[in-house]
Amino acid sequence: MRCVTTANAAKCDRCARKSLDCTFRKHRRGRKPGMRLVPKTAHTEDPSTRQTHRDIAPARQSPPERERTADFWADSDRLQPDALLSHQAMKGKFSLQNILSTDHGSTVDRSTTSPPVSPDDPLALGLVNHHVALFLFEYFMGKMNPYICQLDPLLHSFQYIRRRSPFLLTTVLAASSKAFQSELYPSLHEHAEKLFSDCFRRGEKSTEIVQAILILTYWKEPNDTRAWTSVGLAIRIAMDLGWHKLSTDPASRSGLNELERRELRNDERTLLVLFVYDRSLSLQTGKPWMIERTEFIESVETWGKDPLASANDNLLCTFVALRLLTAETFDLLPSQKKHSTAHQGRFFSVLKVRIEALEAKWLGVVGAGTCHAFLIRLYCAHLHLQLFSIPLQETGIPRADGVRDMTPFWVSYENAATMLALVTEYAPFLYLVQDSIHVMTAYAAVFLVKVPSSLPRLLSIRQISSIG
Repeated sequence: MRCVTTANAAKCDRCARKSLDCTFRKHRRGRKPGMRLVPKTAHTEDPSTRQTHRDIAPARQSPPERERTADFWADSDRLQPDALLSHQAMKGKFSLQNILSTDHGSTVDRSTTSPPVSPDDPLALGLVNHHVALFLFEYFMGKMNPYICQLDPLLHSFQYIRRRSPFLLTTVLAASSKAFQSELYPSLHEHAEKLFSDCFRRGEKSTEIVQAILILTYWKEPNDTRAWTSVGLAIRIAMDLGWHKLSTDPASRSGLNELERRELRNDERTLLVLFVYDRSLSLQTGKPWMIERTEFIESVETWGKDPLASANDNLLCTFVALRLLTAETFDLLPSQKKHSTAHQGRFFSVLKVRIEALEAKWLGVVGAGTCHAFLIRLYCAHLHLQLFSIPLQETGIPRADGVRDMTPFWVSYENAATMLALVTEYAPFLYLVQDSIHVMTAYAAVFLVKVPSSLPRLLSIRQISSIG
């Protein structure tokens, strides 16, 4: 029974007669048992807050165990480890629970999420103020990014990069300060190296980390010899992110808004940059490449015609096409060695025509007098030099009498001289070019010095001067 108090009485009549403790409870008519009263103010909620909660709640709900298991077996269409093991196990989290779990869970690593402004943010640490950082960022995007085709000007705003990755932001500011405000470079570069070490130590993986690693290698210190290993690490991260499975199927882009499509192209662009960098380092060092040709890489011309493609993407497509042609050439060279010299001559003549066709095609796309036109002409001349010097190596340059067909020599020599002429013509661009351009130029200069001295009987001073 419920106690009912009377006026001017400490206890109700029933509790007074039975000597019981009298506890008065408010009336709860219409409420279910077990519910407690909550002040009315606690139920009032801002409409925007309620909407946010409705949006977030479904993401926090985990599906029933039976549904997760069913999804797992439905997705496991192959018997290889990458199909059967959970995503957590394939990320390197090799605990028994993760390996045996049928719950793939979210593919997003929550440990890598960061607050809007990271503690490692260079502005928050006082390495550079906001005004100068904005200026350096705009300088990089307008003057330096066109050389490397790395970032999308319509996607990578200052706030976007700052929110996504302090590592990428720091490397961008460090590269820009090295060219424009050198007094800021030491502290920014030191911080970028620290963040690089932290990412490696923690095993963090993202598109921005790959891009930051590459930018660190483009304008590195003279005593820094880590380009080969750093690019190798970036490629491993890219493979771990699944970029080797990038598809050309239009269905993979259906239903995406413009931001999502640009972020997908950001991944694709970075893979193409890695492919070019990987093959270029292989040509320069003689070491094997890591990225194989895929259907996506071979369809780069279609990728460059996308409505979201930028002017920098045209230059990147040229580089990829040249590296694909180089790969075809080196695949065919072993078989060409078995044929006669005349057959090899026809092979290299066809190769020369293909390079010239690529050069004419892409020069018609990019603007004349731009850094893109300079780079296309330089890379095509460099490819001529590299490929046509191969027959000279096979016949042995020091033995002048053994050289029968002079076409490879003249093509190599002419393009080496062309490279130096381009460097002279576009001298203002050299201030901002990446280090690989200087390596290519040095190679052409050494070739021009060494080869004529190796062929004294076949070349006169008049012939050499006529080419220059």
